[in-house]
Amino acid sequence: MALAFLNKIPKKVNVFLIEGNHDHKRLKEYLPTFQIKDICINKQWITLCHKVMYTWNESHRGGWNLFAHSHGNLSPIGLQHDVGVDNNGYVPLSFEDVVEIMGKREIKGIKNPEKYDGHY
Repeated sequence: MALAFLNKIPKKVNVFLIEGNHDHKRLKEYLPTFQIKDICINKQWITLCHKVMYTWNESHRGGWNLFAHSHGNLSPIGLQHDVGVDNNGYVPLSFEDVVEIMGKREIKGIKNPEKYDGHY
């Protein structure tokens, strides 16, 4: 099922597989696989990790943490979200979806919050 979904993604789209404890080992043959991956999209730092994190890269300056291991059973801390499909209507989220979700999160604890524009 995962391979059928991956084959529908346009080749120009960057895809990173963050390995989870239920993922089939053959997926590694098709995609770069990571335990943790820091990326930047539109000047927004994002830490991808299967398991939830207490702090992450740039968490004190507006960086996001996207995870999935908890199956929707943990409340987010600040700018993090469980992006697992079972927490999001069984559909993958787009970057725009995550931007909307994060726009509703509290930003307390971020250095200089009055200067925070969502893009560090």
